[in-house]
Amino acid sequence: MFGQRRAASLGVIEPLTLLTALALVTEHVGLIATASTSYNSPYNLARRFLRARPREQRPRRLDIVTTAGVDAARNFGVDEQPLHAERYARAAEFIDVTLKRFGIGWEDDVVIADKGAGVWGDNTKIHPADHRGSISRWRER
Repeated sequence: MFGQRRAASLGVIEPLTLLTALALVTEHVGLIATASTSYNSPYNLARRFLRARPREQRPRRLDIVTTAGVDAARNFGVDEQPLHAERYARAAEFIDVTLKRFGIGWEDDVVIADKGAGVWGDNTKIHPADHRGSISRWRER
């Protein structure tokens, strides 16, 4: 027997997938998806949010949460959930990294697209976040 399971998660579409699908059929409705800082990578999550809608219609609101519970941890291959303080310290750093990802990157006129010269873009207009923090060490434990 599998034990008791809540039926709420059965048939539920992952929030960013749903946001992307809805963005294809609407222009005037703001869309927000919830994502967890506990088991996602900030760079990956920021990229997924940025690509969820066309550039001029990107969502500007993120619902960032921490995830608690041993079952959730096991979904991500972790035997135990992180302590409360650890989850919130990670969330604070996660938000910092995500904001850096949104606020930097490529300048609007980065693309040169000179096929003859073999030049895609202007490297001086690309700005990496270069974040140094504890998120990667937290995942290694």
